[in-house]
Amino acid sequence: MNNKKAFKSRGMTLVEVLITLALVVSIFAPIMSMISLGTLKAYRGGDRTIATIYTNDLLEIIRGAPYGAFLANDQWMTLKQVLYEHNIPTGYFIEKYDERFSLRAKVSEVEGYPARKIKWVTVECQWKKRIKSKKQDEQERVNSIVLISAYTPAE
Repeated sequence: MNNKKAFKSRGMTLVEVLITLALVVSIFAPIMSMISLGTLKAYRGGDRTIATIYTNDLLEIIRGAPYGAFLANDQWMTLKQVLYEHNIPTGYFIEKYDERFSLRAKVSEVEGYPARKIKWVTVECQWKKRIKSKKQDEQERVNSIVLISAYTPAE
């Protein structure tokens, strides 16, 4: 009789192992999912921060240029057009921008103000969203930030 009892208490049955395995999987699967989602959100937040910095940089470049350097013609300009066609000294400036981000700017007159007294500067940055699934269409994958500022000639 002692022999049967000793044999029974030596190990775990297959049912016990399966139940333990199911519990471990049900506990760790949501945790791994949260870690994956958290990492993705951190990357997206980083992308938004970078886009905001790039957008603000370009806005400040235009606002810091001589007032007459940019005509208020409501035409979108790319980053290279702003820097090279308007003789903005750049140094290594253009190389610091990540290729994933697309910047553009336009300068326009403000309605209701005398001409050449105030201009609107609109700068937009677009980039592709980091996604888990390839099923989303292209339009859903694009994020953008738009900054608008007014500037006047220095007196």
